[in-house]
Amino acid sequence: MALIKFGKKEIKALENKNEMLRNEIEKINNQCENLNVLVIEKDKEIVSIQNQIRKIKGQVGDIEKIKNENKVLRNILEHSSRHTKATVKNLEMIARLKAEGKSYRAIAKALSESTGDDFAHSTVSYLYAKYIKNSVQGS
Repeated sequence: MALIKFGKKEIKALENKNEMLRNEIEKINNQCENLNVLVIEKDKEIVSIQNQIRKIKGQVGDIEKIKNENKVLRNILEHSSRHTKATVKNLEMIARLKAEGKSYRAIAKALSESTGDDFAHSTVSYLYAKYIKNSVQGS
């Protein structure tokens, strides 16, 4: 059996190597700690970006709602003559004449003569369908 003899030189060399390895481990641990800090910062950044995305999606929804409302308002403005002609007096006259079996053209002519406004048969048809037809059928 061979006994290994260690002298002072060999022990000093092993101690130096051991110290070098400890320093390397400490250096790697510091790098890991720095990387963990970076990961935490990036996680916070991701959460912030996700919150911004949610906020933007909400704004997109609001914009879509406003666009739809504008579409409806634009339609009302573009066809305002039909809406302004939907008075109670005119609607009652349309309902009465339609109940008498008059055509939309005849009703339009009668309305034009009684109000002084021009009524197209398509306007009379629209007003009848929108405001009167369902209430007459429901009766």
